[in-house]
Amino acid sequence: MNVASRRRRCRISSLLLAFPASFVLVFTGCGGAVGGVETNELPLKEDFSECGGFTMNDEVATIDCPAGELRVLVEQPDVSPTHFVPFRADANQQTLAVSAEARAQKAGGGAWGIGCIASEPDEGGRGYLLLVSDEGAAALLRLDVESQEGDRYAQRFTPLSQQENAIRETRTRHTLQFRCAKEDAGTVHVRAGIDGGRALTADDTPGMGPFTGAVLLVLAQQPDTDIRFDKLTVDGTPVIERGTAVSDQEGRIALVRAAAGKQRANGRVTSVFCQSKNSGCVVTFKVEYSAPDCQFWVVESVNGVDVAKPDGPLSEGQGTYDEDNPDAIGCDYGP
Repeated sequence: MNVASRRRRCRISSLLLAFPASFVLVFTGCGGAVGGVETNELPLKEDFSECGGFTMNDEVATIDCPAGELRVLVEQPDVSPTHFVPFRADANQQTLAVSAEARAQKAGGGAWGIGCIASEPDEGGRGYLLLVSDEGAAALLRLDVESQEGDRYAQRFTPLSQQENAIRETRTRHTLQFRCAKEDAGTVHVRAGIDGGRALTADDTPGMGPFTGAVLLVLAQQPDTDIRFDKLTVDGTPVIERGTAVSDQEGRIALVRAAAGKQRANGRVTSVFCQSKNSGCVVTFKVEYSAPDCQFWVVESVNGVDVAKPDGPLSEGQGTYDEDNPDAIGCDYGP
C-alpha cells in the first residue's frame, strides 16, 4: 500500500477561495515535495478496507481509514493547509484516468479533490487537479511550483476551467472522475466530471507530463477539516519509449521474418537480411508469376521489447547482403 504525503511545515503565503459566484483560487502554500515513493502497478483499485500504509497522526493532521474510507483530518491548517496522498505508478504514463468517491464530513470553506501528478517524490508538486469547494463549485487547476527554498516549495494553483453549483450537497458522497492526456505536440488535455454530469475540459500549453501517478488532495482553511475518500481507481497508458533494438542479428532476422510473413498481400517471404549491428533489414517477397519485390524494414525497442516494422514502400528487386561488408544491405534491381 502506498505511503501518505509528507507534512507541510511552513505557513500559508496567501489563500483566497471565492464561491459560488465565480470560482477564484489563488493559493500559494509552502511545503516539502509530494511524498510517497512506493509505486503501484496499474490498473489500481483501492477501497481503503485496510490502512496500514496510510495511518499517520500528529498535532497537525491525521490520515487514517475509519469505516473503510480514507480520512484526511486537518487540525492545524495554519501550519499545514495542503495535504497530498499520492499513488505513484510503476511506469510513467502518457494518459492517466483517476476516479474516486469523496465527501466532506466537515470542510469549513476549504476544497478537496483528485488529480494527476507529473512530479517525482523529491520534487515540488506538479500536475493537474479537479477540486470541489465547500460551496459546491468545481474547477480544473494546474499545480506547479511558485518558488523553492531548500527542500521546501511554494505551490501555485492556477484555475484552468470552472463550474458553479457542480454539487448541491458536499456532505454526501459524489463520484469524481478525471483524465489527463499528454499529446505529442506538448499540450495536456484534461477532462473531468462529477456524478456523470456536464464535463469540465481544458488544454494546457505547454503541458506537464508524462504522469507519475494520481493524488488525493485536501486544502484546509479551518481547524478540524475532515474529508473522506473511497473507491479509488487509477489506470493509464504507459509512455512509449523507443530505443535501439536489444536482440542480436539472428534474433532480428527471426523477428522480421515473422512480422513480414503476416503481410500476406506482399507475397511469400523468400529472404531476410539484417545488418550485423544496426537496426536496418531488407526483405524479399515473391508473388507467383511475378518478379520479386524488395522492402526495407527496421527493428527498434519499444518499452524494452523489440518490434519490427516496414521502413519504406515495396520496390522491384531482390534483397542483398554482402558478406565482406556485413553492415551493408540493399536491393538489387538488376540491369
